[in-house]
Amino acid sequence: MKNPIIHISDLYDFPLDGPQFYRLENKKGCYLLYDRNKEIIYAGKSSDLYKRVQAHICSSFSNDIKYFRILQIEGSYSYHDLEKYLIIRFSPKYNKQWVPEIKYDLNFKHRLGDLT
Repeated sequence: MKNPIIHISDLYDFPLDGPQFYRLENKKGCYLLYDRNKEIIYAGKSSDLYKRVQAHICSSFSNDIKYFRILQIEGSYSYHDLEKYLIIRFSPKYNKQWVPEIKYDLNFKHRLGDLT
């Protein structure tokens, strides 16, 4: 299978308002939430990034979130697989749904590089 093309956004301040934030409406993708030290603390996916990232404003760990980044894929790879890879690769402290023993697709590793 061909390597996926992954578009990685800049690191945005959280919460974000203005035109960049509204451009996420009805767009699907994965996202990373970072703390003040730019450590990844949560990885997720959504079919509407605007609503999902906005929902984190009211989450139990919203005070820890200082930045976020969006990842979008071209090709046949699923966002579920990318989310799983991100969680296994970075072990964010607020993600608990997958254990490190799960194998992930190495094609993502080659396309993402260092996201910290």
